[in-house]
Amino acid sequence: MLKTRLFSLCIALTLFVAAGCEATQAEVSEKAVIYENEEAGIQIFESGNWTLDAEVSTEPLNATFKQDDMRVIVSVIPSVKTLDQIKTELNLDGDFIEMIDETKESLAFKLNQTENTRSDLFIEASEDKTLVLTFFTPVKEYQTNLKKIEEFRKSISPLY
Repeated sequence: MLKTRLFSLCIALTLFVAAGCEATQAEVSEKAVIYENEEAGIQIFESGNWTLDAEVSTEPLNATFKQDDMRVIVSVIPSVKTLDQIKTELNLDGDFIEMIDETKESLAFKLNQTENTRSDLFIEASEDKTLVLTFFTPVKEYQTNLKKIEEFRKSISPLY
């Protein structure tokens, strides 16, 4: 029940972030396509054991993928806001949120609940669209899962 509520909170945060951002273009892979959305302009290639969990919405695109105890929300939204604006709007100063790291294109924070979850938010923007990736992994397994996160990020290719 707590995991479901926590995951729902994370989805809500990501959907809130789906209001806008900035970033860079993803690399193209030669592997099999596991997901494609022409309207959003992306393809996701096979990477490890990631599978589509659910396509929450198509305009803007919000789809979730899973692998073992990890989840990622993939969002494609119009380019409107900067990462600083999003960080301010998310108000990540609550008692159960601890900022871990921040760069020009990403935020990392820990959700302190019964089971601590690390959330990493990555942003990649083109002229008119922004790709937002929000990864959720147990804090204690983050180092083990870091390679899987990077492989998934590299498996996404724009169609435009």
